[in-house]
Amino acid sequence: MTVGNALSATTANGAFTFYWAAVPGHFYQVQFKTSLNSEAWIDLGASITAPGPVVATSFGLTNVQSYYRIVRTQ
Repeated sequence: MTVGNALSATTANGAFTFYWAAVPGHFYQVQFKTSLNSEAWIDLGASITAPGPVVATSFGLTNVQSYYRIVRTQ
């Protein structure tokens, strides 16, 4: 399991969007947790198959501080 390289993150219209470098055809999972003291990461949505060298995914903003990572699962 490896972590992807985040290229950028943006917010607009109540959504947060991650963009990251990827290997086409590989699967990635965005995960989050609300405390760095927590051991468990929680999957955010379904895994994503990279269609090309850059992947983008969006999700709604919340009022809770969160930490994110992108994990290559295959």
